[in-house]
Amino acid sequence: MLRENYRRANDNIHAREELLMEMQRKQQKGTNYKWIYKVAAGIAACLVLCGGIIGIKTITDGAGGPTYERKGTADGALTSGELLGHGSRVDITGTVDDYDELYKTVETIAMSNPYAYYQTMFAVEEEVAADAVTELMPEPNATGMPVSKDTELSESVGETTTDSDAKEYSETNVQVRGVDEADIVKTDGDYIYTLSSALGQLFIVEVGEGYMMQTDSIAVSGGSDDDSWNAIEFYVFGDRLHLIYHRYETVSSMVDGEEYWQMNYYTGVAVFDVSNRSDVIELARIEQSGTYRDSRLVDGYLYLVSNYDIYDPIAEQIPTYCPVTRVNGDMEIMPIADIIIYDDSSDLSYTVVTSIDAAAGMEHSAHKALLGSTGTVYCNHEHILLADAHYESEKLENQVSADGRAYQQTTGMQTTKLTLFDIDAGSITEVANAIVEGTMLNQFSIDEYNGFFRMVVTLDTTIETIYTDGIDTYEWDSQSENTLYVLDAELNQVGKIDNVGQDERVYSVRFDGDIGYFVTFRQTDPLFAVDLSDPYNPVVLSALKIPGFSSYLHSYGEGLLLGIGYDADEETGWTTCIKLSMFDVSDKTDVTEAHTLILDEVYWSEATQNHKAILIDVEKNLIAFPAENVYYIYAYEEGTGFVEKGRVDYVEDDTFWYYSDLRGLYIEDVFYVVASDRVIALSLESFEVQNTLMFE
Repeated sequence: MLRENYRRANDNIHAREELLMEMQRKQQKGTNYKWIYKVAAGIAACLVLCGGIIGIKTITDGAGGPTYERKGTADGALTSGELLGHGSRVDITGTVDDYDELYKTVETIAMSNPYAYYQTMFAVEEEVAADAVTELMPEPNATGMPVSKDTELSESVGETTTDSDAKEYSETNVQVRGVDEADIVKTDGDYIYTLSSALGQLFIVEVGEGYMMQTDSIAVSGGSDDDSWNAIEFYVFGDRLHLIYHRYETVSSMVDGEEYWQMNYYTGVAVFDVSNRSDVIELARIEQSGTYRDSRLVDGYLYLVSNYDIYDPIAEQIPTYCPVTRVNGDMEIMPIADIIIYDDSSDLSYTVVTSIDAAAGMEHSAHKALLGSTGTVYCNHEHILLADAHYESEKLENQVSADGRAYQQTTGMQTTKLTLFDIDAGSITEVANAIVEGTMLNQFSIDEYNGFFRMVVTLDTTIETIYTDGIDTYEWDSQSENTLYVLDAELNQVGKIDNVGQDERVYSVRFDGDIGYFVTFRQTDPLFAVDLSDPYNPVVLSALKIPGFSSYLHSYGEGLLLGIGYDADEETGWTTCIKLSMFDVSDKTDVTEAHTLILDEVYWSEATQNHKAILIDVEKNLIAFPAENVYYIYAYEEGTGFVEKGRVDYVEDDTFWYYSDLRGLYIEDVFYVVASDRVIALSLESFEVQNTLMFE
């Protein structure tokens, strides 16, 4: 019955008018890039917008101070978290007793909210999530395994690492010091590892004084039309390489005498022994349900987060409504005790969180599944905090205007559900959760310091008015404002600054100890500096307005803050070229823009969207990043400003321009620029090209 009713409800679904209007409004706010960058930016903007309109639900007002109430979970006591900005209670069921009860829970969501699947689909920002994600029980002998040969701000991107042989080399730019993040290029000081999507290989290159040599390569995609996988990014941990990949399989199932063809999506880790860099050996493939969301490598354990969407659940086939894990093709259904459910769950999706021992793990060390998707992941040495954006709407009673016209209004706003996990040596334990008004930009919107979580959100509120006399006519109004929250260890609100940057949106955030910086933008860029030394009474110290905006902020030593972003027209707000800003933050009450550099006719850089594409080393005075297939290397001098030290014009032809994936790193006295098809070695002193290795 569920299948027929659910499918019938889906067939009748039409996009809600306010969502369509909001999409149209957002899309009209273009940027003055070259046409190809307009297309890319439009797609990204649409995905970001969709990420904020999921999980429609109604929260009613109540009295007595909002909190969550505990009903019990498999992990023991759960601390209460405050429901911010609302006056209702949301109970935590915690877990269900068996898979039959789990199916009934999913059935209830599907029947009570036929939009649930589509809201979940809109929420996931990965392109594969736009498909109907389904888990069906595979044939018993089908493995589906393609074979292939605390919490401190990271002060310096490419932070210097010294190994036992006293080699200095840069590392991936990360948010939290000592918490590694996956990327497409890594080094251990002796070898460079680089994933080339263009060539379909992960190359291992031995490097030393005056030479580079390719030692081996690993396939990063494969399979067939019915079972295909593609690598995304990877980690290197000692003699282990962990290649994160996405896999889908098409499977058939007989239900009520009918054959159904559907697709299963998995996030996987291929574990390789790289102790012999000339003869890499694959050891295991470890998978979990869903599309890849994010990961971290913390104190020797790899934590992996995926979003698994439910579509067309079948009672007799548990994997159609419950996540699974796989090791070398052998499947295990997620234990019922590891599934967490909230009474207000309205998404037909799960967030799956797992851990793997990075040094010796051949299977998952722990796993949890939370009913509800995740858009943003923050992680430090003790915690993983998941953020799930929702769009809430309320249709008001019919009214009559002063001029006698009948109308109906629908109000809407965005909220974010937070779920906090403790992590310790691979263990994953749910400890608290809460809801805040507004949505976060990215992982840098969240930070934990001295036991308090700080976060910056943008709150969009909308009012749709439909005049119903005769032919319906619509009016649309919306406004934005920004809020900084301070939460304690149980996610109770203890401090707050609201109504910041009216009708502007957050474009970047960076926390640095007791100070928080964030940028909002409409026509100009207000850079706010906030004193967080008293978490119960945060205070805005200054607000600097300048043309354009910074989409990435980074501390650059004592009293300086680097911003990378775009210049913009002060009258129209239209963005133009890439802009570097160095802010003098020595006086937090009077922040100034000490120097700027505008890259003329350079309209796009991965650095504005992906912090891992940037290398910053304060001690070596390096600021390096790719922009339009040129790799730029700058230094900063107090009296002069930004000084170009070198550049690599990568593109000699158009063969790989759309796969360039440029990264920079240094080992000892050599700076390396890594592209899809080559590694270019430069002197770290003169930045003159010394050698080039083309991949084979």
